[in-house]
Amino acid sequence: ILKWKDDPTITVSVSSERKVLYKGEEVSLSALSAQLKGYNTKHIQPTPHWMFEDRLLSEIYDETYPVEE
Repeated sequence: ILKWKDDPTITVSVSSERKVLYKGEEVSLSALSAQLKGYNTKHIQPTPHWMFEDRLLSEIYDETYPVEE
């Protein structure tokens, strides 16, 4: 279960590698993020907007794939 950072009452469940379930509909996380932000684009980078167990997905990603210097 992922929670929307701006409103933790908005949740999705991961249904596949590239899709989540939101209100019974399977959608991409990036498209849903753009919709929830009210953007006119179809896709945005979703990781700064969603949380898993009180941690931003962007933080988890950065820890998993650190930038090598």
